[in-house]
Amino acid sequence: PDHLGIDVTVYTKQLHGKTIRGQSSGVVATVDDCFFPTDGSEFTDVTLYVNYTTSGTDNESSTFEDGEILILEDTITYGNTTISSGETVASLISEDATATSSIVSVGQGVFFVRGTFVDVEKSSILLAPYSNNSSYRVGLTILEEIVSAKDDKSLYDNAKGFSNFAAPGADRLKISATLSKKALNDYDDKTFVELVRIDNGEIKKLQNKSEYNLIRDYFAKRTFDESGNYSLDNFEVEVKESLNDRRSNEGVYFEGEQTEQGNTPSEDLMAVKISAGTAYVKGYDIDKAAATIVDVEKPRDTLKIDNAQVPFEFGTKFKLNNVTGTPQIGAATTFTVGLYDKRRTGATTPPGTTTQIGEARVYMHNLSDATYSNASTEHDLYVFDVQTFVGLTINTALSPLECPAASFVKGKSSGATGFVKTTVNNTTEVTLTQTSGTFVSGEQIIINGDESIVRSIIALKTNSIRDVKSVYQGTSGVTGFAVNFIGDVVLQKTAVSGIGVADQVQIATNGVVTGKLDVISSLKVGDIIKYPVAGQAVDSFNRIEC
Repeated sequence: PDHLGIDVTVYTKQLHGKTIRGQSSGVVATVDDCFFPTDGSEFTDVTLYVNYTTSGTDNESSTFEDGEILILEDTITYGNTTISSGETVASLISEDATATSSIVSVGQGVFFVRGTFVDVEKSSILLAPYSNNSSYRVGLTILEEIVSAKDDKSLYDNAKGFSNFAAPGADRLKISATLSKKALNDYDDKTFVELVRIDNGEIKKLQNKSEYNLIRDYFAKRTFDESGNYSLDNFEVEVKESLNDRRSNEGVYFEGEQTEQGNTPSEDLMAVKISAGTAYVKGYDIDKAAATIVDVEKPRDTLKIDNAQVPFEFGTKFKLNNVTGTPQIGAATTFTVGLYDKRRTGATTPPGTTTQIGEARVYMHNLSDATYSNASTEHDLYVFDVQTFVGLTINTALSPLECPAASFVKGKSSGATGFVKTTVNNTTEVTLTQTSGTFVSGEQIIINGDESIVRSIIALKTNSIRDVKSVYQGTSGVTGFAVNFIGDVVLQKTAVSGIGVADQVQIATNGVVTGKLDVISSLKVGDIIKYPVAGQAVDSFNRIEC
């Protein structure tokens, strides 16, 4: 409040428009205004409002420092005293000496108010002295008053030099507009014209365009007829919770606050945030200077449906035809379908006990895309937990005691593991399920961790989804199921690699295939070959056996 023993309030008004510099920081600024604690309770100290023009001498500082002395760059005079350029003029307080304020200004212009053109002078209004996070509606407050000749001598008849010079003149209706601010929830606008709306320092509404009534309406109609409704920017839409529970839902409003539309945030509301942008609606330009948050009620009506099948897809889907029966669906161990490497023979029994190459659980079965007509109608069988078997041929047979069902088998070299599907009964054939890794022909295996049982793999067969040709589940006799479920996997056409249009392959009546070696080597056991035969209307099929 004082500098060098002098009360600074006696000359701070003279600093308007003058340039000052920080003695320590070197920052330069121009003074716009000043306020004293006597001007309002919101002013805690003598406060200068400045625009910074030059950064500090270190090329980094952008504001004055706490406690720093200000030097005058221009000469000022107050009373009979002059403060010359280069002299110190004031000292900043020692803590929190600088802050960012917020001001709204309106330029000089003419506003059409209540049917009358009103001159508005250039003016500014301070929103918050030490913060730029204020929330206000700022606009013009309209004042209407009757001014008589007794109040304003200029209203007397101006016929100077005539006998009626002193006659009473006509009274006038005076309309004036002054810049003012109101709280966001104050909607008493009988004498208020809103120009800008600010919420927490963010501009939400800005009326900065002239309205030309009939001319604007004419151009709007033409624009709409020519281009319709359109936007200049992509309005982004984001949906959030309305009520912020202060834990994890990232809601927009806290408890006790109000939404932009004046509602109380709750769990029953969601906040739809629409980004800023410009659009033309019915030919009129609509500018959104900031994001808009719209309250939308969450759907709360419910409908309960019991025992309904909800289609969804995950896991593996088999396309089937030649289907008989319906499978049991569920996660139980018994609710599995066997996967076979041969097609069904026409009966409702498995293609063969030695042809099962895996199993899977079923979670849905339905017709693909049409009603059932005949055996060619396609079905969708959705399965999960698919387990394809690995067949090992070992050098020496195992007894049931050495290798019962569910025994754990590990490859000594490869580290691959698996569980025995069924008890090995004095045979060299071992079928594994739930395998991990890849067994190697010729390596030794360890059974249940007992290294005294030495066996080696002579040959192995690794099955995959590609090898599945049919599925089967024994449901006959189960309540609600009349026959077993069985079906063929729909064959997918794949060209045989390595064969051209001019190449020939001979298939004898006994099934032996001869021809190009590279063609034969690209086939594997279980593959089905489809080919036409001269003189036959139906294509022939052959299965690779060895």
